[in-house]
Amino acid sequence: MKNIICSIIIPVGFEYDGLDKCLKSILKSDDSNNYEVLVGIDEGDIKNEKIIDEINSSKIRRVIWRGEQGYAYMHEKSNELALKAWGDVIWWLSDECRIITKNWTEILKKELKNNAMVMHPITIPQDGSKHPMVSRDWVEATGKFAGFPSIDSWINTVRERSGVKWKQIEITVQEIERDPEQTRKGKMRGSNEFWETEEVENRMTEDAEKLKPRAIFEIVHSTKPMAQFVYELVRFIELLQGLKPKVIITIGVAWGGVEYCLKGVFPGTEVIGIDIGNPAIDPNYHLRDVNIKELYRCDSTKKSTLTKLKKILRGRKADALFIDGDHHYDYVKSDWKMYSPLVRKGGIVAFHDIKDTQAHKDNNVEVPKFWKELKKHHNTEELCEFEADRYGGDWGGIGVIYK
Repeated sequence: MKNIICSIIIPVGFEYDGLDKCLKSILKSDDSNNYEVLVGIDEGDIKNEKIIDEINSSKIRRVIWRGEQGYAYMHEKSNELALKAWGDVIWWLSDECRIITKNWTEILKKELKNNAMVMHPITIPQDGSKHPMVSRDWVEATGKFAGFPSIDSWINTVRERSGVKWKQIEITVQEIERDPEQTRKGKMRGSNEFWETEEVENRMTEDAEKLKPRAIFEIVHSTKPMAQFVYELVRFIELLQGLKPKVIITIGVAWGGVEYCLKGVFPGTEVIGIDIGNPAIDPNYHLRDVNIKELYRCDSTKKSTLTKLKKILRGRKADALFIDGDHHYDYVKSDWKMYSPLVRKGGIVAFHDIKDTQAHKDNNVEVPKFWKELKKHHNTEELCEFEADRYGGDWGGIGVIYK
């Protein structure tokens, strides 16, 4: 344990056969004992269990994931792996990658001596920040790695809040070429090519208006990452049905799961999404089928974003506002003050992650604090799923304000 400089964490699922190539490339790239590899495997995933058994390396540790399975839960699996890591640096990789640089731990050693804390390798052909490397010193100083709902939101918080700049490190990672046959069958739910298959389009367009909100949720949740509980989001959508909404504004889009649900239930509704943007999410793929008017890569706290939104609205009022952006107190308060006036009388404003739990406190989620203040002065309702433990954590909760 003392010699381990880096812990590579790799969450895998049933959908893709890339683990074998990925692990072999790692072992081939560096034969030192300076690193370990933690692989998160779904319970019952015999295929990937066999791969690890056949490779038979003492550097590889498997962690059996017994939570919800599927692409939407990869972030929870990643967080569990990070908590079990022993290295001075935690490096997140997907099983679509192979490491190209030889003896890369020696390069990492030098960077650590220079006090590099937040690093990203050179990933080809895509952006390197997709595979972050973060020192344990930084993690311990700022909060545990598992403190955020997803790897992507954690990366953004690292970059925007810490004051620590990204250090590009001369380690090259190449994304493994995917199997066209596997893609054609729609097995790779997390891939760009998956969104081009007929499965998603058919399931959402055939009699979409006749589907109940829960059915829409289940369809979307099987294809898009989404940090929402069934009861909470479905109940929220049922409230919206009573409004017969023409315009809905959302703050915090990510992969577009919530927006996709809204468009499935309300195909004729204009959904306007605001999101600061994320280098790991390609809007041309992940968001194109959402069919929303989106202010992508726009900071909701900026007046320029509000100005752009007002131009889109053209004097109209929204029927609902869903706030699920930055979860720090000042940002949540800013989103409320700036955008709630755009909602009509009789409409609703909703906040995600209002539950006052230890998990939220540990993760610096300050929505509950602001929610308590609002409850004193408004007509509210709380939509909370209380079976959170089986989903991997006590979080979430949607708070609704009736205007």
